[in-house]
Amino acid sequence: MFEREAGVLYRLQHPQIPKFRELFRYKHQDKGCLLLVQEYIEGQTYHSLVNNRAQQGLKFSEAEITQLLHQLLPVLEYIHSMGVIHRDISPDNLILRCSDGLAVLIDFGSIKEIATKAQSQLIDGANLYRRNLSHVEPIPYLEPLPLIGTVLGKNGYAPPEQIERGTIHPHSDLYALAATIVVLLTGKEPQQLIAPYSYQWNWQQEVNLSSNLEWVLTKMLSPNPLDRFGSATEVLRILEDISVLNSENQPTSPQFLSNKIQILPSPKHSNVRRQSLQELYLASKLMFWITLTLMLVLGGFWWLKEQNSVVVSPLTYNSTETEFQLRERFSQGEKVLIPQIIAPEKELAVAAFAKGKYEEAVSLLSASLKTLANDPEALIYLNNARIGQEKSYSIA
Repeated sequence: MFEREAGVLYRLQHPQIPKFRELFRYKHQDKGCLLLVQEYIEGQTYHSLVNNRAQQGLKFSEAEITQLLHQLLPVLEYIHSMGVIHRDISPDNLILRCSDGLAVLIDFGSIKEIATKAQSQLIDGANLYRRNLSHVEPIPYLEPLPLIGTVLGKNGYAPPEQIERGTIHPHSDLYALAATIVVLLTGKEPQQLIAPYSYQWNWQQEVNLSSNLEWVLTKMLSPNPLDRFGSATEVLRILEDISVLNSENQPTSPQFLSNKIQILPSPKHSNVRRQSLQELYLASKLMFWITLTLMLVLGGFWWLKEQNSVVVSPLTYNSTETEFQLRERFSQGEKVLIPQIIAPEKELAVAAFAKGKYEEAVSLLSASLKTLANDPEALIYLNNARIGQEKSYSIA
């Protein structure tokens, strides 16, 4: 796991991420160790900076925050494109580098903790179900269980889905970044700004921000992941639009005219500007989804056309190998076809289903859906387990 972390860090080559230097083994007092060396970043953490300013009665300004967002969002854009999610963005893990005044994102050490905790959680969860369901036969683990997300990150900075369920997405990092920004703006910790027993932030009355930037941060901090921006690229595009709308010389380029945005130069019209920005955002998002839908339809048509020859081949050539490949692509509930979405209860359930123990499978799949509510495979298998051996329709 440690070597895997080193491999991930080695792939990350960005001027605002500490460079990976070396991974080596070292024996100290008859105990073997693995050591990982990274570039030292000279500077102050933003946690120290916000505390120093708080002692002087000062806070970060909107201009400083906007600059910080423009510095960090490309970093997130880069690591997400490399398949890495930081999980632990906070003022502690951001350093203002002395040499060039850029913000540096540090502490990718969470990678090995993810692997360790996830493996422990899965095995403990499986053993717990064995104890509670005495009639479930033990299932030997011939190899490590596949890893899933686990709880990691600081309370207040990590989004609800990460704290409660251990699930993460690129917009989880956006939530943590917005939480960090709000702490810098207000000089207060998240616990002082979040309503008790909820994830609702109350920070707007603490600052004096432009309505557009306030809207962006509020959207990034939404408790519902579906209400957030989907990527760092999207946020960067919105910030660029804000910069254009706030400039003294309002643009009249075709891209603005095509979106039918009325731009008012007077600063009195902040609400209209905010509405214009939201209209621009919605229009661009609509065009994105229309384009994506067309691509999916055309891609699906092409894929079906290509697959048609594979599906017909067993009937035409009676190929044993092709028939086996096709059989491996079907399941009523006796095996997992979507390994990317799996809970320990689901693994136990498919084993019970394969042995015809449908009641046990129903119980375990119901528990699995409490962990991963939107798992389509578990929903289908649950319905099949409820039917059991009774007469049913065959639906492909």
